[in-house]
Amino acid sequence: MDSKRLAHIDDIVDDGIRLEQMPGCVVLIGRRTGIVFEKAYGSRQVLPSREPMTLDTVFDLASLTKPLATAACIRKERES
Repeated sequence: MDSKRLAHIDDIVDDGIRLEQMPGCVVLIGRRTGIVFEKAYGSRQVLPSREPMTLDTVFDLASLTKPLATAACIRKERES
């Protein structure tokens, strides 16, 4: 992985935080050889007090169930 390309991730995430599209995030990129990039940005909590994002922050992915299941069904249907 090119370190200059990976450094561009900082700009993209910083813009998202600055534009208040998200309070923070964790980015992890892996290859066959292992993890090549791992970084926490911004805040994991903003109210009642701001807490920094950490690499071990746990995210609730429950809201992804419907769109992922729907996308899988659409793909399956198109392949048939």
